[in-house]
Amino acid sequence: MSYFNFVNCAAISLIVMDLLWPNHMACGDQRALFG
Repeated sequence: MSYFNFVNCAAISLIVMDLLWPNHMACGDQRALFG
């Protein structure tokens, strides 16, 4: 996964996390690790 895709994934995950908790499909385990 490229750095750009990682940042995109993190940003989208934060937005989705605010709107629809919990949503583990947005970014797989990455949100659990970094979010």
